[in-house]
Amino acid sequence: HGPWQVARKARVLEVDLERSRDSIKRRIWGINRAIGLPYNTPLPLLSARGQPLATIAQTIERRATKDRPEVLFLDSLSRAGMGSLIEDQTAMGIVDLLNRVCGTWFALGHMPRNAKDHLFGSVHFDAGADLMVEVRRQATDDGFGQSLRLVKGNDLAKPKAPEYLRWTFDDDGLLVVVPSRPQDLPELAAANGTKEPPLKQLRDYVMGVGRATTSGAADALGMDVGFVSRMLTKSGAFTNKGQGLGQIGREVWYG
Repeated sequence: HGPWQVARKARVLEVDLERSRDSIKRRIWGINRAIGLPYNTPLPLLSARGQPLATIAQTIERRATKDRPEVLFLDSLSRAGMGSLIEDQTAMGIVDLLNRVCGTWFALGHMPRNAKDHLFGSVHFDAGADLMVEVRRQATDDGFGQSLRLVKGNDLAKPKAPEYLRWTFDDDGLLVVVPSRPQDLPELAAANGTKEPPLKQLRDYVMGVGRATTSGAADALGMDVGFVSRMLTKSGAFTNKGQGLGQIGREVWYG
C-alpha cells in the first residue's frame, strides 16, 4: 500500500504534542483511505496536546513497555517543552529520552529561517540523528506536492536523489498519495537545486520564442499545465489578451 514498498510490518507508536485527538483521527482516516486500508484501521497513539515531553516521559515509557513499539513518531520537537531548543542540554535530553524509549524513532522539527540542511536548535539534534530529511511542499490544483530530500545519512554509500510525492484531495479529504516527478513539481525541483526557478525558466522560454500558450509552454518545459497557468496569469511578468497579444481559437497567447 502507499507510494513505497514496505519490507515488513512493524509496531508503531505516535506521540502527538500538537493536535487534538479528533484532528489526529481524521488524519489517520485519510491516510488509511489513501493507502487502501480499512478506514477504521487503528494507529497506536499517545495524544498529549499542550503537555511538555518531560511531563509525559514516564507515561511514554510505560506505554512503550506495554506495547513494545519498534518505531516511535514524535510530533514535534518544537513542543517538547524541555527548555530552549538552542541549549545543548535540552537537545541531548530529548534525544536520550527517545533513544531510551525506542530503538528507531522519527521526530518532526523545523528549519531555521535562513539556513538549510539543519534543524532549528542545538547542533546536538543533528548529531543525535542517523538520518535527516528535509520536507518541502508546493500547492497544486487538487492538493499539494511534497519533496523529501536526505540531508544527512549515516552509513549510506551515497546521497539519494530527492523523492517527490503528490497528495490529492477530494471533498471527503485525502484521496491518494502517489510518487511524482520533479518536472511536475517545478517549485520543489528548483528548491532542491535541480533546475532554475520555474518562473525564470518560463520567462526565458517566452522571451526566446516571442509568445507562448499555456499548453505549449507546459509541454516545452515539462511542467504541470495548471502551475504554468498560474505563473502566466498571476505573476505579473507576462501580458495576455487584455494587453493586445490576442487569442487564436481557444488558446490565449502570452508574451
